[in-house]
Amino acid sequence: MTLTVTQTGAEWTTDEYKNLIVIPNVSKKDYNYKIAGNTTDTLTVQGPINLTKVVAGNTFAIVYGKLIKDSIPTPNSGNKPAKFFRDNGVNSFADGNTTV
Repeated sequence: MTLTVTQTGAEWTTDEYKNLIVIPNVSKKDYNYKIAGNTTDTLTVQGPINLTKVVAGNTFAIVYGKLIKDSIPTPNSGNKPAKFFRDNGVNSFADGNTTV
């Protein structure tokens, strides 16, 4: 199954957004899909798509990553804020400092 998202007059470069993620309805951020390719005005997404969450005219977004959230649900202590670490320097995952 494929889904296309068209933005008339977008003037994108062909495959500029290939392998990025489209959120076809920004009010439903949990429904996001990998972009298989794009033309100058159309994104093509492949895979199982929940069409009940996507309607023509919705505001959509193109983002770099899927699954990046501002909080993470934990099994015993509710939601915890997500933290991102640098690959070097203070508070990196490799600095030997267990305090963040």
